[in-house]
Amino acid sequence: MNLRAPPIIPNLKMNVSARPPSATDPSSETVDSKDAEFPPTSSSDSTVLELSDQRIPIHFPYPSVYDCQVKYMSRVLEALSSSGHALLESPTGTGKTLCLLSSALGWRDWRVRSLRLRASEIAPSLLSFPSSDDASTSLPPSIIYASRTHGQLSQVLRELRRTCHRPTHSVLAGREHLCVNESVINAAKTGGNGQYQAECGRLCKERRCVYKVNLDRITDDGRGSARGLVSDPEDKTQRVLDVEDLVKLGRRRKLCPYFLSRALMADGGGNGTVATPCELLLMPYNYLFEGSILATLPPEVIKNSIIIFDEAHNLESFASDASSFSLSVSDLAGCVTEVDRALPLLQRGAEADVTPDNVFRLRNMFLRLEAGLENLPDPSPAGTNHAGEYVFKFLEEAGNVTVATVPILLDFVGKIQELLLVGRDDSMAASGKPGTPISNPSPWTPRLDHFVSVLRRTFPVGEEGGGSHALSQQYGPLLRARARSYRVHVTSKKSQNSSSATGPRTIHSWCFASALAMRSLVARTGVRSVIVTSGTLAPLPSLASELGLSFPVRLENSHVINPEKQVHVRVIGTGVTGKDLSSSYERRKDPEYIAELGRTLAGLAAVIPGGMLVFFTSYSAMEDAIKGWGGPLPAPYGGTGGKRASKGKKDFFLKRGGASATLPKGNAGKSYSFASIAPAQSVSSKTSNPWRRLLLHKSIVLEPRKSSDLSDAMAEFDRYLDAPGSRGCILLGVSRGKISEGTDFADGRARAVCITGLPFPPVADARVKLKREFLDGEKAGQGLKGHGEGGFGGKEGGDQNMPE
Repeated sequence: MNLRAPPIIPNLKMNVSARPPSATDPSSETVDSKDAEFPPTSSSDSTVLELSDQRIPIHFPYPSVYDCQVKYMSRVLEALSSSGHALLESPTGTGKTLCLLSSALGWRDWRVRSLRLRASEIAPSLLSFPSSDDASTSLPPSIIYASRTHGQLSQVLRELRRTCHRPTHSVLAGREHLCVNESVINAAKTGGNGQYQAECGRLCKERRCVYKVNLDRITDDGRGSARGLVSDPEDKTQRVLDVEDLVKLGRRRKLCPYFLSRALMADGGGNGTVATPCELLLMPYNYLFEGSILATLPPEVIKNSIIIFDEAHNLESFASDASSFSLSVSDLAGCVTEVDRALPLLQRGAEADVTPDNVFRLRNMFLRLEAGLENLPDPSPAGTNHAGEYVFKFLEEAGNVTVATVPILLDFVGKIQELLLVGRDDSMAASGKPGTPISNPSPWTPRLDHFVSVLRRTFPVGEEGGGSHALSQQYGPLLRARARSYRVHVTSKKSQNSSSATGPRTIHSWCFASALAMRSLVARTGVRSVIVTSGTLAPLPSLASELGLSFPVRLENSHVINPEKQVHVRVIGTGVTGKDLSSSYERRKDPEYIAELGRTLAGLAAVIPGGMLVFFTSYSAMEDAIKGWGGPLPAPYGGTGGKRASKGKKDFFLKRGGASATLPKGNAGKSYSFASIAPAQSVSSKTSNPWRRLLLHKSIVLEPRKSSDLSDAMAEFDRYLDAPGSRGCILLGVSRGKISEGTDFADGRARAVCITGLPFPPVADARVKLKREFLDGEKAGQGLKGHGEGGFGGKEGGDQNMPE
């Protein structure tokens, strides 16, 4: 919510409406009709603040600044100037993203000017930055901005458009977000998302993707640059483009958005000019924690860089998950199937060591691993728990997979995957019809990809090369030390036929120390500073301890609003008829509680204008509530949907027929939510159920289970709010779900937020129990003390960011 408060302008040197000499005034930018896909830049007066001891000028794109914003930007400058790490908490609505961009980019501009001045004092020939291998120590650092989702990154870029800064930048996304080649898209529709990479690789290898060929003609032939394709034709500054903008550009100009985003990371500007790293690189978190992706980033971008983790309240659990894995008997059986597909192709372009004997050895290894996992001791239906080193024992005994054999194994699996791709090409050529293979050997190998990921996470240093003895001697102790932060859980076969079945037998290797992933990231990238920021990070000492880094710069910021005058916060213990509203786990299916909750929400909806958000602990709790209130459920929520349930892609909502008091007649048949009831249709309180009472006051939209339906749901929510005569709309969602973060509910979109219970982790879940035991053990041995700070034990802190 965007709650406004009188601005607080600090007693600092300010210059209203000033711009840096090198910046382009956004208000003067024009968009050529040919480039209509580029979003225009907003214009506004700015304030110039000179912060920190170095009096670094920061251009803030508004004429007034709040005190909490000045504090936040000052902490950012403190961390960057000292090459230190920072934990910065600033509540939602304080302009955190805009402050972060303004201060970080402002500091970088100041750093550029300082380096140029220093170079000019040494020798005029050094006015240009060096291009040698050690240039990273002299070049100003790139800023790597990471957030959880592409939607959140798009919001960051919208904020960037508000500023005067126009850095060279790129936003990274997968082919599923950026590919515009219809043949690749159609292949992914039938074969899964893995076909994006397989089909893209095949077409690029054959130079049959017109989008990639057109891009190569511009960037590889020296006739132009990637940045030139996305720059303003007049002032040559790069336009601010998000993923959707890149896709629009690619479709209109017949260029590949995926490879364009990669080329923008380090572009030379054409004509043989030395490539320079982009100043700002945006990506989701997993790109930094996945070693295979991190290895593809230009070294000049990541070396000595500034990494910003925004919306980082779940960073420690995300980092732990990035070091964990699960491997099931189904995964191993799938590996066997994918290896079998390579056997008929051995004579088609295979490398010398890809022989039938070696392929059969690989196949037998997977069979042994599958049988070994299936036959592990199984004394309890709850599964068995082991120390972290157990995974090494299992892999070695069942498949002879060790730190010494992993490099050979990874190399050979890669050759098998390449063989499947080459074999498909050869079969197509033999058929005489491009695109029509003889036996259609799918090049997609998701199970082998997963197995490779398991090996990389289990043996993160196993690809360094060297002899078997050298690898064992060098990395054996390191791997055993890492294993102390892991616990292994093997599921039971005995539960597979019960109501609590969890699928095929699986070995889980769970990392409970996010510090492993964070320290590995810092070591591999050689970053200058790491900034971890979000609206909710406290308690900071325990977070710093879990992340395993020293954070000398910290901030727990206040809000821009007056909580006593501008926000009404209440805990409602009893409902409108005096019944208890406790949402404990035992009462969440109690008909009396559900009915009282519905009646109370209806009472609130009667007096609250505009939008109203209601959060449940889970999708099942939301379903139980709707059912208990007498409301219909669409089929995807577990109900039948009735005879009027919609079909196909739009079947998330129950389709509503007829006109409503909220939506015009033209929209009635297209609505996939629940329109409010006209006052004339109201009935007495004795015969009206809670669902009809809610609809009497507002329309209702549900948060979808599928991410692909979210845009439809939010569009319907906004249509209800904006319709003539609207009395508002209730959006029912799930805590920690899709709408609980990353969505802007400003002003009338959310005049009230109701939380019907807090989602606690299941206490009987094996992962939850193991993490609590791990934290208790670490607390007893002061293993979480970190940089002079104590951590939580299992009882005190085990519930923080635990998996639901």
